[in-house]
Amino acid sequence: MATEKLTIRAVNALNSQGKDEYLWDTDLKGFGIKATLTGAKVYIVQYRMGGRAAKTKRYTIGKHGSPWTPEKARDEAKEILTLADKGIDPHRRKVDQQRKVQETDFEQVVSEFIEKYAKPRNRSWQATERIFNQHIISAFKGRSLLSITRADVNDLLDSVAEHGEALANKVFANLRKLLNWSIERGILDVSPMRGMRTPYSEVQRERVLSEEEIRLVWNTSEQLGWPFAPWVKLLLLTGQRRSEVAAMRWQDIDLKQKIWTIPGTVAKNGNAHAVPLSGMAVELLESVPKITPKGLVFTTTRVTPISGFSRAKKRLDNEILAAMREQAVKRKEEPEKVKALPEWRLHDLRRTAATGMASLRIPPHIVEAVLNHKSGTVSGVAAVYNRFDYADEKRAALEAWASKMQSLLSGGDGDKVLVMRERVAK
Repeated sequence: MATEKLTIRAVNALNSQGKDEYLWDTDLKGFGIKATLTGAKVYIVQYRMGGRAAKTKRYTIGKHGSPWTPEKARDEAKEILTLADKGIDPHRRKVDQQRKVQETDFEQVVSEFIEKYAKPRNRSWQATERIFNQHIISAFKGRSLLSITRADVNDLLDSVAEHGEALANKVFANLRKLLNWSIERGILDVSPMRGMRTPYSEVQRERVLSEEEIRLVWNTSEQLGWPFAPWVKLLLLTGQRRSEVAAMRWQDIDLKQKIWTIPGTVAKNGNAHAVPLSGMAVELLESVPKITPKGLVFTTTRVTPISGFSRAKKRLDNEILAAMREQAVKRKEEPEKVKALPEWRLHDLRRTAATGMASLRIPPHIVEAVLNHKSGTVSGVAAVYNRFDYADEKRAALEAWASKMQSLLSGGDGDKVLVMRERVAK
């Protein structure tokens, strides 16, 4: 039996002579290397479980080369022999480790997280799934969750931040939630994100459209045609979320009673919400073609709500710019010098409606009731026990806002619109 201290030179000199050749280390008993007929060189260690009378077992450490050098393989062999001395079978440990790696495959863990946590608890779980699919999985594809380090997380966040700090914060929040869930499930012991803070401070949006901008959005939305023209107008008139208006169904609308009920399955906060419809909103809905009499109000497929909001917004911006330049020509100004509206989003229409109602001296808790907000003026215990939905007050608020809109669109002074009735202000 050939013996020699295993060094790089000794390993390189070992070659198969028509059969497997072994070289055993003189510094650590049981540690050696095998040269096979195929030319591979594999580090091995032999041990016994239960004393000298027990059968000798052989454990394969790995092939010579990165990461296994004689020194690293010797250290691994020492650990294996220590386990055997303690009565722990290294083969069993290896099987357990391999199973653990399989169970903690990052893509598999994400899939389980979406199915077992996000879907049952989050109505917008598809947005969570999209964040993982588009920005996170690719960074850790093929890796075990156990191998992810804090440095890996920071590298990911730095990369995503190039596309926007707000996006990086979303990635941070979703990944942290996954890791914390993994700890609760016993998949992880410690999160590599423990103690990390949200990477970027986001400035809360305060964009509210001016009266002139409201007129531009309303009038130029006509150029979008069906179904986005009436959809954009209803965003302004009702102050509801774009996804909620997009998913509006005829069976949830009573035009005679002038009421639209958003089911809890559609509302973002999960609470069914009654939205009084102003006369202006009813008139708009009565002009909408009923593609599916008992189905979706805004649909091009008869099956799913409208989508493609970003494309519609881009078209609307182009129409607004064209209208502004046309007005410039009428004023005998240079149209090329006219710039687009300051950056705005469709969600700003909701804030604009809320601000418009507030300008009419409508109390904040009534505005929040219109918006189906549960975390503002009425909060804590009051929010839990207050089940009054302010139906009359909400109707008066939306009628007042519609009156102001009519005044703005007719070129009148929106500030001259009558404020809410005395009972609403109480």
